[in-house]
Amino acid sequence: MTIEINATNRKAQGTGASRRLRHAGRVPGVVYGVGEVNMIEMDHNELYHKLRAETFHASVLTLVLDGKKESVMLRDFVMHRSVNKSNTSTFSVWMQTRRCTSRCHCTS
Repeated sequence: MTIEINATNRKAQGTGASRRLRHAGRVPGVVYGVGEVNMIEMDHNELYHKLRAETFHASVLTLVLDGKKESVMLRDFVMHRSVNKSNTSTFSVWMQTRRCTSRCHCTS
């Protein structure tokens, strides 16, 4: 079973931009790995419900970023300590790409 998460690229960076995203029901995130770092944003409710599943934390995920699919792994996330408030329960997300380098010995 493939777990997909939808995201879009974001241009604005910084504390104020992230705060505005969170108030709009979006979650700021970063996808890093081989090559460039992508600043992304995701829907809060979709991500929150997927984070509740244990398999989401230990699986290779399919990130649908502006229509293109890419394999990523969840590396870290930060959740607000009072999860009962709407739109402020989550967080920021860090994901790592699964692209191979010349030093990689995997088959994918």
